Amino acid sequence: MRVTRRVAFLIAIILCFIPFLASCTNEADAGVREVNAEAVFANDGDGDLIIHFFHLLPPDRFEKTGESILIQTPKGQTILVDAGKPIVGPLLDEYLTELNIEKIDYVMPSHPHSDHIGGFLTLFETKEIGKIIDVNLPLDESNVYNDYKKLIDEKDFTVEYAEEGDVYEIEKDLTIEVLNPPKGTSPETYAFANLTAGIVNDISLVFKLTYKENTFLFTGDIYSGVENSLIKKYGEELDVDVVVAPHHGLGTSSSKKFIETTNPQITFIPTNVLFDLTVIENYEAQGSEVYVSKFDGNVKLVSNGKQIDVISETESERVVDSEDDIDDEE
Repeated sequence: MRVTRRVAFLIAIILCFIPFLASCTNEADAGVREVNAEAVFANDGDGDLIIHFFHLLPPDRFEKTGESILIQTPKGQTILVDAGKPIVGPLLDEYLTELNIEKIDYVMPSHPHSDHIGGFLTLFETKEIGKIIDVNLPLDESNVYNDYKKLIDEKDFTVEYAEEGDVYEIEKDLTIEVLNPPKGTSPETYAFANLTAGIVNDISLVFKLTYKENTFLFTGDIYSGVENSLIKKYGEELDVDVVVAPHHGLGTSSSKKFIETTNPQITFIPTNVLFDLTVIENYEAQGSEVYVSKFDGNVKLVSNGKQIDVISETESERVVDSEDDIDDEE
């Protein structure tokens, strides 16, 4: 009898602690998972955080087009992170119009490569722009960058330069914390250097967005060296619900240590071209759900601050590309 009472007592204690233990995990509640092309662009989710990962299909040829991510806040503000190459600017304009968006409150280019800023050449002409939050590293040898900068100057847009340690309180319960580029980054920082693709990629704007209990990490095109630096600086703070895989899911980035540290429930790889499935497999081995714009089309995440729903445009079919097929200007 005593043994039975003791067992019952222990079971009662365990049951009492289960809710507490569950609340200590860093994982978001699993929400809806749905393939529904119409729902991706449906104007619903009022009061929720919505993130659109756009599929940037070039109109007339097969080439790498970069990435673009739209964040819609619970109070209706808009943040556009990157805008792909110039060739997809009109497509992005169509996407935003379909979502009834005529104003972009915050433009946040991760870095000045053409596959991240090119579409702004269209959007700066067609949409109202609130503020640009940029990295302070000009890329004067790039014609696309020079056109981008010229439009900013002509239209007298407000520009702020972000660096590690900056915090933007976008609205109640929604915060952006900048983790990269390093504090003090400026044109003078790299005045002595040949601005190789790797250097420019590594000054990418990396930020952590927190909405109530949900966390999202946006990574630009950083390579594994910067990943390691961020791990040393921030450690467990990089453990998030959603991560955008750095550098379009290429092997320059997404080291196993980075994947283990970020430990995402959901990973998004923004690319319309993919040569290798290794990075996808590494994220999946960590237990992450992986969405790739090439395979899943446009993808929408909806967060109520605790649960994250994912709606994709197409049923994923993973077929890699051949580099011989790419018609690429760069």
